[in-house]
Amino acid sequence: MAVKQAVQNLKKVLGMVRPPRMVSDTPITSVYDFSFPLLDGTILRLKDYRGQVILIVNTASLCGFTKHYLDLEELWQQYKDQGLLLLAIPSNDFGQQEPGSSQEIADFCQRNFKTSFPITTKQSVTGNHAHLLYQWLYQQWGRRGCPRWNFHKFLFDRTGQIAAGWSAFVGPRDKRVQSRVDAVLLQKIA
Repeated sequence: MAVKQAVQNLKKVLGMVRPPRMVSDTPITSVYDFSFPLLDGTILRLKDYRGQVILIVNTASLCGFTKHYLDLEELWQQYKDQGLLLLAIPSNDFGQQEPGSSQEIADFCQRNFKTSFPITTKQSVTGNHAHLLYQWLYQQWGRRGCPRWNFHKFLFDRTGQIAAGWSAFVGPRDKRVQSRVDAVLLQKIA
């Protein structure tokens, strides 16, 4: 069963090899052009955070990397007052490791990790049904813009452009992540 699931996951990732057709009425120029429904039922419009640094992470409750939620919360607490928005995007794309409803995801994150950063409703992050953000990431960055597993991180600068990306093997408190967040937070908008 695990092999079958791994093959299905690989097919999803490889589905991004050809850029999906982006369905959008307006040109997409930055991360600020996207919106997400949050677990609490509200809509988060990234345009409301224009000029802030954004770290987006696709997450899953049943993943071996789920402990990253603790480090993400620490990172959020450290940088939120300096202009960082941390946004978690639960996804069931890899190993079906996020099977729960919005309420189950919210309860799990609060109960186990005391998360206080925004968390979206479950979204697809790979293949032709990926959220428009992930389709745009692929078009901007090629295969580097396609998450290969849960807890893939993308950092966006104050102009809304991709500044860095890391796989799940690079934790949120890793020096590479923190030093890049520090550097991007120091950048001024021209």
